[in-house]
Amino acid sequence: MFWKKPKKDKEPKKLFNIPEQARNAFRVKPHEDEPVVLQFKEQSVPILDISSGGVAFMGKDFQLNQIYPIRFSLPGVADEIQGQLKILRMDDKGTCNARFMSLGKQAQEEIHLYVLERQKYEIRKKQII
Repeated sequence: MFWKKPKKDKEPKKLFNIPEQARNAFRVKPHEDEPVVLQFKEQSVPILDISSGGVAFMGKDFQLNQIYPIRFSLPGVADEIQGQLKILRMDDKGTCNARFMSLGKQAQEEIHLYVLERQKYEIRKKQII
């Protein structure tokens, strides 16, 4: 009796598939009692979700691949965050997906911390229910 040697595939088999997402960072929704509002030139738009890499918001009068100067404040953060957003996608419903650009290191840290705190809050909330 003899055994056949298994053929070695060029690529190892995946145990599961990770869906491709436009953003490579975890997204959180701002708490309804503490909305986060983006300030564009003359416009203010509430953020639908935020990650360390970008945001989603409802908006019109924006152009795909355009870069816009923005500013916003996060709950619990004293300093206003300033930078730029590049519009990556817009859908039929008016949702814009954008990537942060030209953020300083301190601003990036504050966004990371905010996302982490929102994640912790959502986890605790689910444990209570």
